[in-house]
Amino acid sequence: MKTISANLSLPLGGLRQTLALFLLKSLQPVYTSIRRMGMPSWQKSNSWKRFQQRDLEAFPFYTLGGALFHYLKNNQFTLIKDFEDHDVFHVLFDFPTHMLGEVQLQFFLLGMGKRSLPTWFTIIVGAGLFPEWWFHMKEAFQKGKTAINCTHWQFEHLLEEPLESIRHQIFKQAFPNHLIF
Repeated sequence: MKTISANLSLPLGGLRQTLALFLLKSLQPVYTSIRRMGMPSWQKSNSWKRFQQRDLEAFPFYTLGGALFHYLKNNQFTLIKDFEDHDVFHVLFDFPTHMLGEVQLQFFLLGMGKRSLPTWFTIIVGAGLFPEWWFHMKEAFQKGKTAINCTHWQFEHLLEEPLESIRHQIFKQAFPNHLIF
């Protein structure tokens, strides 16, 4: 299971972060249940069937699968069933895993066109608890608007593709090496 951390130099930052983590972690089982009950069968699960985390090591480093393997290894994370694409989004869009990065990722996905319970919940929690980050959230949203909506892609089938090629398809231009935080 991944752990989100952040070094906040803000008053009550630790308390706000703890509250945000509690709220966001509480959502995961609820979202999984709602997702399985209310979606058509073809859309019920983005859970990967062909690949598991141990299989990712075999992919060359320049592929999506290889980049995902190194991301998971470097952060000491494991893939979570039904949430594999979340880690792919971190790899594709280069958002860090601290609290601000998680909130920015969801604002980015909203800008891209994703409308889901976890996206809205994270945005509400992030904007409500960390209003001083509004500029960063708005910047991520605007960046998401420049991309095509790939949130319904089956990333399991793209693991062998070069990472930069996928990014180029999403942005229709060269992907910046880093995002400004």
